[in-house]
Amino acid sequence: MFRVLAAVCLVALALGSLALSQGANVIRIGNAGVATGPNSNIGIPILNGVRVAFNEANAAGGITINGVNYTFEEVVCDDQGEESQGPVAAQQCVDAGVVAVVGHHFSGVTLPATDVYNQVHIAMITPSATNPVLTSRGLNNVFRSTPTDAVQGIFLADFAYDTLGLRTVAVIDDTTVYGAGVANEFANRFGVLGGTITSRQGAPQQDQTTDFSSLINNVLSEAPQAVVWGGLSFSGSRLAQQLLSDFQFDGLFLGFDGIRTPAFLQDVTDQDALSVITIASVPKAPGEDVVADFTQRYAAQNFPQAGGASDLLLPFSMTAYDAFNIIVDALKRCQCYNPSDLAGSREALRAEIARTSGYVGLVQTYTFLPSGDVVGNYEITQVINGQQITISETGIDLAKARVPQR
Repeated sequence: MFRVLAAVCLVALALGSLALSQGANVIRIGNAGVATGPNSNIGIPILNGVRVAFNEANAAGGITINGVNYTFEEVVCDDQGEESQGPVAAQQCVDAGVVAVVGHHFSGVTLPATDVYNQVHIAMITPSATNPVLTSRGLNNVFRSTPTDAVQGIFLADFAYDTLGLRTVAVIDDTTVYGAGVANEFANRFGVLGGTITSRQGAPQQDQTTDFSSLINNVLSEAPQAVVWGGLSFSGSRLAQQLLSDFQFDGLFLGFDGIRTPAFLQDVTDQDALSVITIASVPKAPGEDVVADFTQRYAAQNFPQAGGASDLLLPFSMTAYDAFNIIVDALKRCQCYNPSDLAGSREALRAEIARTSGYVGLVQTYTFLPSGDVVGNYEITQVINGQQITISETGIDLAKARVPQR
């Protein structure tokens, strides 16, 4: 995999390129995630979702706390989607003086970053990292604006067994914290339902020239009805193309939100192969009117990268937008920013974010559970004529989700 050795941290005023003068009344909020690297096609639209919120908040006049008006300053810390860079980028956000962070994007990167933030009482809200471990470690500063993999894996397993009628499946993951986690949730639930996991394989993230022939031969020797992929589109598209097109596998290919990307549909070029791909997506996209309005506002920003919020990544651009506004809403409630007491401001804001209840965002209404998780919605999509079409959707059953408590 392509690797960059140093994380990059950029500080920019969200409304433009003009540098802030020293002593200006600003509140810094981190925007941490995948700005560069092979998975930046996933990360950049999420980062941009936060930027839409930054820009709108500043255009509306910023925020008044205890009679003082402040504008918001974006601190972008690039973790490149690399687990080793998670704590590096997190420390750069800390050193830049942020009071809270939206990020990170991938579970494996987010996990080590949480410890860095916890040491200084910085609340972080991840818009897309879904591994259940993140909110089960007893850290009171970790929140997310998207549901957990404990739900996504269970939902797809139930759908595969009850609706698709599958009884034998092979499960492959990309060996990341995210990929292995969601694949394990699926495998555990499918087994409980009475299904059989014919093969459980790990396929580390590779580039687009990787030959999965040996792995595919092993998997297909067990004659599964479907192959389930837990991982990102970077490797998943190559695996799907080889499995469904080159090997002419006549079963189904199932995956999770990691392959809900434009790149996946572009890279799997065989349209007949695409027609058997089913994806469990968390979160469920909101109504068409909300999506259309946000898409227009996103496009109006004229971002230099990822110039357009694809329908496939919109849910996470929007949970990122919501995460920033949850932080702003908590600041308004607690009136707890004091530039001369950054440590106290961080802790007071963290405590107020934890009390968030009934906040109406774009994607859903947010109430944080004691774990830092949220109740939410999710959907199943199928690729039809090159488009992902929703074929099932529901609310989360918390009893099934086994949401941990702090």
